Amino acid sequence: MVFGRRYHACAHRVVWIHFNSGRMIPHGMEVNHKNGVKTDNRPENLEIVTRSENIKHATRILQTGRAANQWGQENHATKLTDEQVELIRNLYASGPMTQLDLAKMFQVSHQSISRIVRGDRRQKQAGPTADYTQNRSRGGGNHQFIL
Repeated sequence: MVFGRRYHACAHRVVWIHFNSGRMIPHGMEVNHKNGVKTDNRPENLEIVTRSENIKHATRILQTGRAANQWGQENHATKLTDEQVELIRNLYASGPMTQLDLAKMFQVSHQSISRIVRGDRRQKQAGPTADYTQNRSRGGGNHQFIL
C-alpha cells in the first residue's frame, strides 16, 4: 500500500525501482531478465530495455519465443523425425514406393508426403526433392477413391 491505496506490481519491477533510487520505469520501456529466468529478480539480473530489445533478447540470446528454432523435429507439432523425412525422400526418389504407400507406412496423410518429397515442407532436411508431376498417372489409372 502507498498512501493507503493498494497497488498491484510485478516483483521484478518493484526490485528495479527500489535499487535504482526510486526512479520509475520510463514509458515504453520494460524490465528484462538478463539470464532469462523470470524468478531471478536480483538487481544485477535486471535491465531496462525497449519491447523490441526484449523480444530480440528472448529469441536471439535465449532461443525462446515464437522466432526460436522450430524447424523440423524441433517443432512441437511435428510427427516425423529428420531421419524419417530423409528416408521418405530417398524411398520415393528410388521409385518403387508411391506417396500413398509412404503415407500408410509413416501414418501421415499423402498430402504431407507429397509436400515433403517436393521440398515444399521440411526444406532443411536431407534427401532428394524434385517436381514429381510426371509420376502421376493420367486417367485409367488403378486409383481407389473413398467416398
